Amino acid sequence: MNGLKYINDNFGHDDGDRALRGIAEILNEVILDGDLVFRQGGDEFLVMGIREQGSNEEKEFAERVEDATDRFNKELNEDRYRVAISYGPLLTDMSASNETLDRLLEISDERMYEMKMKKDDHRRE
Repeated sequence: MNGLKYINDNFGHDDGDRALRGIAEILNEVILDGDLVFRQGGDEFLVMGIREQGSNEEKEFAERVEDATDRFNKELNEDRYRVAISYGPLLTDMSASNETLDRLLEISDERMYEMKMKKDDHRRE
């Protein structure tokens, strides 16, 4: 989630909690059958699923997330802040990969951070 600290600091933790619940709702809306969503703590969530090789899921996931986030923000009708999500999609052939799960999570986290730096208006270095 982008901007949780900004929301908490400027609008209070109740609004921050409401925004986090909104992120969970968005993710539960966009995942496919069999996918799992975990809150890793703070403002980070993890989505895991199994896909067929050759899947275009990264692009499709991004479109679903952006559409659901836009709808959520319109329904929120909040002028003070908008809920935003950065993510690091990663499709890997686990049968051919030499990477550990920890390394795959690091790669995904690096991709998410790159997106967050581009999108998050309230991010501080």
